[in-house]
Amino acid sequence: MKIERVRRLRALWDYLPAFRAVAEAEHLPTAAAALAVTPPALSRAIRLLEADLGEPLFERRGRQLVLNPRGQALLAALRVAMRTLDEALLAGAAGGGAPLRVALTADTAWLFPGWVAALGPDGVRLQAAPYPSDPVAALSRGDLDLVVHGSHRVVAGVQLDRVGDVRWRPVRGKVGVRSEGRGGGAWPMVTAPGDPWPAASRREVTAEVDSILTAASVAARGHHAALVPAPLAAELGLRPAPGPTLTTPVFVSSRPPVGEHADLARVLEALRRIVGAPRRAARA
Repeated sequence: MKIERVRRLRALWDYLPAFRAVAEAEHLPTAAAALAVTPPALSRAIRLLEADLGEPLFERRGRQLVLNPRGQALLAALRVAMRTLDEALLAGAAGGGAPLRVALTADTAWLFPGWVAALGPDGVRLQAAPYPSDPVAALSRGDLDLVVHGSHRVVAGVQLDRVGDVRWRPVRGKVGVRSEGRGGGAWPMVTAPGDPWPAASRREVTAEVDSILTAASVAARGHHAALVPAPLAAELGLRPAPGPTLTTPVFVSSRPPVGEHADLARVLEALRRIVGAPRRAARA
Protein backbone atom coordinates (compact mmCIF):
# COMPACT_ATOMS: atom_id res chain seq x y z
CA MET A 1 0.00 0.00 0.00
CA LYS A 2 1.39 3.40 -0.93
CA ILE A 3 2.32 5.72 1.92
CA GLU A 4 -0.19 8.31 0.68
CA ARG A 5 -3.05 5.82 1.12
CA VAL A 6 -1.84 4.91 4.60
CA ARG A 7 -1.82 8.55 5.60
CA ARG A 8 -5.28 9.10 4.16
CA LEU A 9 -6.73 6.08 6.00
CA ARG A 10 -5.08 7.23 9.21
CA ALA A 11 -6.69 10.66 8.83
CA LEU A 12 -10.15 9.11 8.36
CA TRP A 13 -9.84 6.12 10.72
CA ASP A 14 -11.26 7.76 13.85
CA TYR A 15 -14.35 9.00 12.00
CA LEU A 16 -15.42 5.69 10.43
CA PRO A 17 -17.03 4.04 13.52
CA ALA A 18 -18.94 7.27 14.11
CA PHE A 19 -20.12 7.30 10.50
CA ARG A 20 -21.30 3.69 10.66
CA ALA A 21 -23.18 4.21 13.92
CA VAL A 22 -25.05 7.22 12.55
CA ALA A 23 -25.67 5.55 9.18
CA GLU A 24 -27.29 2.51 10.79
CA ALA A 25 -29.25 4.37 13.47
CA GLU A 26 -30.29 7.26 11.18
CA HIS A 27 -30.61 9.29 14.39
CA LEU A 28 -27.77 11.22 16.00
CA PRO A 29 -28.75 10.89 19.71
CA THR A 30 -29.34 7.12 19.33
CA ALA A 31 -25.94 6.63 17.69
CA ALA A 32 -24.26 8.83 20.30
CA ALA A 33 -25.75 6.76 23.12
CA ALA A 34 -24.52 3.55 21.48
CA LEU A 35 -20.97 4.94 21.26
CA ALA A 36 -21.09 6.57 24.72
CA VAL A 37 -20.28 10.02 23.33
CA THR A 38 -22.22 13.28 23.23
CA PRO A 39 -24.35 14.15 20.18
CA PRO A 40 -22.33 17.33 19.50
CA ALA A 41 -19.07 15.33 19.46
CA LEU A 42 -20.59 12.79 17.08
CA SER A 43 -22.00 15.52 14.85
CA ARG A 44 -18.55 17.12 14.67
CA ALA A 45 -16.98 13.80 13.62
CA ILE A 46 -19.47 13.47 10.77
CA ARG A 47 -18.85 17.05 9.64
CA LEU A 48 -15.08 16.50 9.64
CA LEU A 49 -15.44 13.26 7.66
CA GLU A 50 -17.64 14.95 5.07
CA ALA A 51 -15.22 17.89 4.89
CA ASP A 52 -12.27 15.56 4.36
CA LEU A 53 -14.10 13.67 1.60
CA GLY A 54 -15.27 16.91 0.05
CA GLU A 55 -18.91 15.86 -0.23
CA PRO A 56 -21.93 15.17 2.00
CA LEU A 57 -22.82 11.62 3.04
CA PHE A 58 -26.28 12.22 4.51
CA GLU A 59 -29.55 13.88 3.67
CA ARG A 60 -31.07 15.55 6.70
CA ARG A 61 -34.80 14.90 6.97
CA GLY A 62 -36.04 16.46 10.19
CA ARG A 63 -34.36 14.52 12.96
CA GLN A 64 -33.33 11.73 10.63
CA LEU A 65 -29.96 11.45 8.89
CA VAL A 66 -30.48 9.34 5.76
CA LEU A 67 -27.57 8.20 3.61
CA ASN A 68 -27.25 9.62 0.12
CA PRO A 69 -25.79 7.39 -2.67
CA ARG A 70 -22.20 8.32 -1.73
CA GLY A 71 -22.89 7.48 1.90
CA GLN A 72 -24.53 4.16 0.96
CA ALA A 73 -21.45 3.15 -1.04
CA LEU A 74 -19.13 4.06 1.84
CA LEU A 75 -21.24 2.13 4.38
CA ALA A 76 -21.26 -0.99 2.18
CA ALA A 77 -17.46 -0.88 1.83
CA LEU A 78 -16.97 -0.17 5.53
CA ARG A 79 -19.14 -3.13 6.58
CA VAL A 80 -17.10 -5.50 4.42
CA ALA A 81 -13.80 -4.06 5.68
CA MET A 82 -14.79 -4.23 9.36
CA ARG A 83 -16.19 -7.76 9.00
CA THR A 84 -13.01 -8.94 7.24
CA LEU A 85 -10.88 -7.43 10.01
CA ASP A 86 -13.13 -8.99 12.67
CA GLU A 87 -12.79 -12.43 11.04
CA ALA A 88 -9.00 -12.09 10.93
CA LEU A 89 -8.84 -11.12 14.61
CA LEU A 90 -11.16 -13.99 15.62
CA ALA A 91 -9.13 -16.45 13.57
CA GLY A 92 -5.95 -15.36 15.31
CA ALA A 93 -7.51 -15.60 18.79
CA ALA A 94 -9.00 -19.05 18.13
CA GLY A 95 -6.00 -20.45 16.31
CA GLY A 96 -8.12 -21.26 13.27
CA GLY A 97 -10.88 -19.95 11.04
CA ALA A 98 -13.52 -17.69 12.53
CA PRO A 99 -16.90 -19.38 13.11
CA LEU A 100 -19.80 -18.62 10.83
CA ARG A 101 -22.55 -16.94 12.84
CA VAL A 102 -25.85 -18.66 12.05
CA ALA A 103 -29.47 -17.87 12.90
CA LEU A 104 -32.29 -20.35 12.27
CA THR A 105 -36.05 -19.87 12.30
CA ALA A 106 -38.25 -21.88 14.68
CA ASP A 107 -39.09 -24.42 11.95
CA THR A 108 -35.42 -24.94 10.95
CA ALA A 109 -33.68 -24.87 14.38
CA TRP A 110 -33.91 -28.69 14.59
CA LEU A 111 -31.31 -28.84 11.80
CA PHE A 112 -28.49 -27.26 13.80
CA PRO A 113 -27.21 -30.23 15.87
CA GLY A 114 -27.02 -32.52 12.85
CA TRP A 115 -25.47 -29.75 10.76
CA VAL A 116 -22.63 -29.29 13.26
CA ALA A 117 -22.11 -33.06 13.44
CA ALA A 118 -22.02 -33.36 9.64
CA LEU A 119 -19.24 -30.75 9.42
CA GLY A 120 -17.13 -32.62 11.99
CA PRO A 121 -14.74 -31.32 14.64
CA ASP A 122 -12.14 -30.21 12.08
CA GLY A 123 -14.57 -28.55 9.68
CA VAL A 124 -16.05 -25.09 9.41
CA ARG A 125 -17.26 -23.97 12.83
CA LEU A 126 -20.82 -22.76 13.29
CA GLN A 127 -21.96 -20.44 16.08
CA ALA A 128 -25.71 -20.27 16.79
CA ALA A 129 -27.23 -16.82 17.25
CA PRO A 130 -30.76 -15.64 18.15
CA TYR A 131 -33.00 -15.04 15.16
CA PRO A 132 -33.23 -11.25 14.66
CA SER A 133 -36.31 -9.19 13.92
CA ASP A 134 -34.69 -8.00 10.67
CA PRO A 135 -32.38 -10.75 9.35
CA VAL A 136 -31.48 -8.83 6.18
CA ALA A 137 -30.23 -5.88 8.25
CA ALA A 138 -28.30 -8.27 10.53
CA LEU A 139 -26.64 -9.84 7.48
CA SER A 140 -25.80 -6.43 6.05
CA ARG A 141 -24.30 -5.20 9.33
CA GLY A 142 -22.19 -8.35 9.64
CA ASP A 143 -23.90 -9.46 12.86
CA LEU A 144 -24.78 -12.71 11.06
CA ASP A 145 -23.15 -14.71 8.28
CA LEU A 146 -25.92 -17.20 7.48
CA VAL A 147 -29.69 -17.23 8.01
CA VAL A 148 -31.61 -20.50 7.60
CA HIS A 149 -35.30 -19.99 6.85
CA GLY A 150 -38.28 -21.05 4.77
CA SER A 151 -38.73 -17.90 2.70
CA HIS A 152 -37.73 -17.36 -0.93
CA ARG A 153 -37.39 -13.59 -0.51
CA VAL A 154 -34.70 -12.19 -2.83
CA VAL A 155 -32.83 -9.11 -1.58
CA ALA A 156 -30.13 -7.15 -3.39
CA GLY A 157 -26.68 -7.89 -1.96
CA VAL A 158 -27.83 -11.10 -0.22
CA GLN A 159 -27.08 -14.52 -1.71
CA LEU A 160 -29.97 -17.00 -1.52
CA ASP A 161 -29.48 -20.78 -1.80
CA ARG A 162 -32.25 -23.37 -1.70
CA VAL A 163 -30.78 -26.40 0.05
CA GLY A 164 -33.83 -28.65 -0.26
CA ASP A 165 -37.33 -29.46 0.91
CA VAL A 166 -38.37 -31.06 4.20
CA ARG A 167 -41.32 -33.43 4.48
CA TRP A 168 -43.24 -33.12 7.74
CA ARG A 169 -45.44 -35.90 9.08
CA PRO A 170 -47.39 -36.65 12.25
CA VAL A 171 -45.57 -39.26 14.31
CA ARG A 172 -46.02 -41.10 17.61
CA GLY A 173 -43.97 -43.24 19.98
CA LYS A 174 -40.79 -45.09 19.13
CA VAL A 175 -40.82 -48.50 17.56
CA GLY A 176 -41.14 -51.01 20.39
CA VAL A 177 -42.90 -48.58 22.77
CA ARG A 178 -46.43 -49.69 23.70
CA SER A 179 -48.85 -46.80 23.21
CA GLU A 180 -52.45 -46.31 22.21
CA GLY A 181 -54.35 -43.47 20.58
CA ARG A 182 -57.81 -42.35 21.60
CA GLY A 183 -61.04 -43.56 20.03
CA GLY A 184 -61.09 -43.61 16.24
CA GLY A 185 -57.28 -43.65 16.02
CA ALA A 186 -56.91 -39.99 17.12
CA TRP A 187 -53.85 -38.98 19.10
CA PRO A 188 -53.52 -36.05 21.51
CA MET A 189 -50.85 -33.77 20.05
CA VAL A 190 -47.95 -31.69 21.29
CA THR A 191 -47.12 -28.50 19.35
CA ALA A 192 -44.07 -26.23 19.04
CA PRO A 193 -43.23 -22.86 17.43
CA GLY A 194 -42.64 -23.35 13.71
CA ASP A 195 -44.86 -26.42 13.52
CA PRO A 196 -46.48 -25.96 10.05
CA TRP A 197 -49.74 -27.79 10.78
CA PRO A 198 -52.29 -26.54 8.20
CA ALA A 199 -54.89 -24.19 9.64
CA ALA A 200 -57.69 -26.01 7.79
CA SER A 201 -56.97 -29.31 9.59
CA ARG A 202 -58.26 -29.81 13.12
CA ARG A 203 -56.27 -31.48 15.89
CA GLU A 204 -56.53 -31.98 19.62
CA VAL A 205 -53.65 -30.13 21.28
CA THR A 206 -52.93 -31.06 24.88
CA ALA A 207 -49.35 -29.74 25.26
CA GLU A 208 -47.15 -26.94 23.93
CA VAL A 209 -43.35 -26.99 24.08
CA ASP A 210 -40.53 -24.63 23.12
CA SER A 211 -39.01 -26.36 20.07
CA ILE A 212 -39.54 -29.00 17.39
CA LEU A 213 -36.79 -31.11 18.99
CA THR A 214 -38.66 -31.10 22.31
CA ALA A 215 -41.94 -31.98 20.56
CA ALA A 216 -40.26 -34.98 18.92
CA SER A 217 -38.81 -36.04 22.27
CA VAL A 218 -42.26 -35.87 23.92
CA ALA A 219 -43.80 -37.88 21.06
CA ALA A 220 -41.09 -40.51 21.47
CA ARG A 221 -42.43 -41.32 24.95
CA GLY A 222 -45.56 -42.74 23.35
CA HIS A 223 -48.44 -40.69 24.80
CA HIS A 224 -48.61 -37.83 22.25
CA ALA A 225 -48.25 -37.36 18.54
CA ALA A 226 -46.32 -34.44 17.00
CA LEU A 227 -45.78 -32.98 13.55
CA VAL A 228 -42.03 -33.26 12.95
CA PRO A 229 -39.63 -33.35 9.98
CA ALA A 230 -39.31 -36.81 8.44
CA PRO A 231 -35.48 -36.89 8.83
CA LEU A 232 -35.85 -36.23 12.55
CA ALA A 233 -38.62 -38.84 12.87
CA ALA A 234 -36.39 -41.39 11.14
CA GLU A 235 -33.43 -40.57 13.38
CA LEU A 236 -35.55 -41.06 16.51
CA GLY A 237 -37.34 -44.15 15.21
CA LEU A 238 -40.83 -42.60 15.48
CA ARG A 239 -43.89 -44.20 13.86
CA PRO A 240 -46.48 -42.51 11.61
CA ALA A 241 -49.66 -41.18 13.21
CA PRO A 242 -52.90 -40.05 11.52
CA GLY A 243 -52.86 -36.56 10.03
CA PRO A 244 -51.70 -34.47 7.07
CA THR A 245 -48.24 -34.68 5.49
CA LEU A 246 -46.73 -31.54 3.97
CA THR A 247 -43.48 -30.18 2.57
CA THR A 248 -41.61 -26.96 3.38
CA PRO A 249 -38.53 -25.48 1.65
CA VAL A 250 -35.24 -24.66 3.37
CA PHE A 251 -33.23 -21.64 2.21
CA VAL A 252 -29.91 -20.19 3.36
CA SER A 253 -29.21 -16.47 2.99
CA SER A 254 -25.65 -15.17 3.16
CA ARG A 255 -23.82 -12.04 2.16
CA PRO A 256 -20.42 -11.05 0.72
CA PRO A 257 -17.69 -11.78 1.61
CA VAL A 258 -19.14 -14.91 3.27
CA GLY A 259 -21.12 -15.56 0.09
CA GLU A 260 -17.75 -16.00 -1.61
CA HIS A 261 -16.26 -18.00 1.27
CA ALA A 262 -14.28 -21.00 0.02
CA ASP A 263 -16.02 -23.29 2.52
CA LEU A 264 -19.57 -22.11 1.87
CA ALA A 265 -20.19 -24.92 -0.64
CA ARG A 266 -19.13 -27.47 2.00
CA VAL A 267 -21.39 -25.87 4.62
CA LEU A 268 -24.39 -25.92 2.28
CA GLU A 269 -23.72 -29.49 1.18
CA ALA A 270 -23.63 -30.64 4.81
CA LEU A 271 -27.00 -28.98 5.37
CA ARG A 272 -28.43 -30.58 2.22
CA ARG A 273 -27.50 -33.99 3.59
CA ILE A 274 -29.38 -33.30 6.82
CA VAL A 275 -32.44 -31.95 4.99
CA GLY A 276 -32.75 -34.73 2.45
CA ALA A 277 -31.11 -37.86 3.82
CA PRO A 278 -32.14 -39.28 7.21
CA ARG A 279 -29.49 -41.36 8.91
CA ARG A 280 -31.73 -44.39 8.96
CA ALA A 281 -35.04 -45.19 7.34
CA ALA A 282 -38.24 -44.76 9.36
CA ARG A 283 -40.12 -47.95 10.17
CA ALA A 284 -43.90 -48.26 10.29
